[in-house]
Parts: sequence; structure tokens; C-alpha cells
Amino acid sequence: MIISMKLHAKREEIDEVRKQVEHFGYKVHSIEGEERVVIGVVGVGDVTACMESIEAMPQVDNVVRISAPYKFVSKEFRPGKTRIRVNGMEIGGDQFVVMAGPFSVEAET
Repeated sequence: MIISMKLHAKREEIDEVRKQVEHFGYKVHSIEGEERVVIGVVGVGDVTACMESIEAMPQVDNVVRISAPYKFVSKEFRPGKTRIRVNGMEIGGDQFVVMAGPFSVEAET
């Protein structure tokens, strides 16, 4: 995640954002320019709660997620097909599989 602070953010405001990010268990890498500070957030896991918390802070200008929360199951992370076997049937292979089962709407009420 990338956090862009508002122009001319004060040191205390920057430190407050850093502490909030660290509270969620992520590491912080700051890039300090003449007018603006950008904070890079590094870590493993879903950053949604952290991101929402940081976005609500008044000294923060913009927050951008740089990786998808589903990255470990995406084609970018694992390009091959996922194949599993259930009762001798391969799911995710070359054959088309149709599955059905008992649903709550099928029960008599």
C-alpha cells in the first residue's frame, strides 16, 4: 500500500500515520520530499482494515493498494491450473464438470 500525505504534513502527523500502520503489524518505508511525504507499507495479509483506518486520518491525502487481496490465488501468482481430486473425479482439469447438491430451498418446510 502507498500512503501519500497532504502537502507540508507536520512531523507529528507523519509519525501518527506510521504508528497506526505499525499497529496493524506492517513495516513502514518513508520517502520524504520537499513538499510531500510518501509512505510505503510492506507486509503480508489483507490490508483492508489498515487501509480504511489510514484513509480516515485527516493528514492523509491518498491511499493506494498495490496488490490485490486475492493475489495468492490469482493467475499472476500461480499461472497453472488448479486441479483437485474428489472421490476419484478431477476438478479443474480438461473435462467439463457439473456439480449439484442438496440445497436448503429443496427441503420441505
